[in-house]
Amino acid sequence: MSATVTWRKARVFYNDVDLFGNVSEGSVEVKRKFVDHKGIGMPADAKLPNGKFEPIVAKMKLNNISPAVLQSIWANDGYCNFRMIGECMVVHASLGMVDDDRLITIVRGYAENLPVPGVKEDASDIEVTINALFLEVKNNSGTILMIDIPNGLVEPRELG
Repeated sequence: MSATVTWRKARVFYNDVDLFGNVSEGSVEVKRKFVDHKGIGMPADAKLPNGKFEPIVAKMKLNNISPAVLQSIWANDGYCNFRMIGECMVVHASLGMVDDDRLITIVRGYAENLPVPGVKEDASDIEVTINALFLEVKNNSGTILMIDIPNGLVEPRELG
C-alpha cells in the first residue's frame, strides 16, 4: 500500500537539459489515503484504503545549484521538472528493495520553498520540498515505480 524512494548522490537536471545541482540526500513516500469505515454489527471502526493517494511530497537537499536554472524555475512559477541520475533506493512490499547507483528518477511538480535568486548570499546549498504530480523511477530494464496523478496512471498495478 506504500512505497518509499530515497536518493543519495544524484545529479539533478532541469527539463532534461540543464544541470541544476546535486542531491546529497532526499526522499519521497507514497502512501494510500485511509478513511474511517463504520458498519452495523462491527465491533470496532476500521480504517480502510479508499483508492487514492496522500499528497506526494518529495524533500531533498541540493548542493552546487545553478543560479541560472533557479531563476528559470522561479520564472515558471516554481514548477520543477527534475531528472535525477545516481544512487537511489526504492522499497515496496511487492517489489522488495531495489538499490542501484544508476537509477533514473523523474519528479514533476511545484516547489514550496525555493530561495529567491539573488537574495540569499550562499544559495548553493538548499533544501527543497516538491509537491509532486508525477514520480517515476526506472532503470535500463524499464519502469520500477510510476505515479502520474493528472492522468491517473500507477505502475506497478499492485500499488494502484
